[in-house]
Amino acid sequence: MAPPPVVDQSPPRAVRIQPKVINCKPQDVKGPVAQAQELDKHYLLCEACGKCKCKDCTTPRTLPSCWVCNQECLCSAQNLVNYSTCMCLVKGVFYHCTNEDDEGSCADHPCSCSHSNCCARWSFMSALSLVLPCLLCYLPATGCVQLSQKCYDQASRPGCRCKNTNSVMCKAPEAVGRPEKPF
Repeated sequence: MAPPPVVDQSPPRAVRIQPKVINCKPQDVKGPVAQAQELDKHYLLCEACGKCKCKDCTTPRTLPSCWVCNQECLCSAQNLVNYSTCMCLVKGVFYHCTNEDDEGSCADHPCSCSHSNCCARWSFMSALSLVLPCLLCYLPATGCVQLSQKCYDQASRPGCRCKNTNSVMCKAPEAVGRPEKPF
């Protein structure tokens, strides 16, 4: 039994540890088949290639990224391209100088040909590339990021990649705890 809580007069602080479970019931003991399925959740196999078809194994993998500078800056391949080619300046200018309020503004995709004012945006970027020639490297660098994304996904995704296969065979779970023979 836990002791009664004490009223604390100090200002509230952030929680730093996970609270401990009190008065919890023991977990139910599962049979060997359920234990085998928990240990090996990859039991939906493709009949064509023999690889797992579960959601965890077939979801495309993205390039690694991390937060740096006290969790303020995202360090990713696309951000590296944006800042090294000065495209962040172009996006900032488009963000502040356009009056679009929708979510798909031209500041998000400045090189898109499908948004409004395509000719004006490309003309502005062409003129700005005379002052900032690093803008000319944006499209090839973005292509390299997309290529490396595909290569990383091919190398790191363990699941099935077959097109239009609905046939799945279930792998028989192996017995975890086999009963001992009485003789």
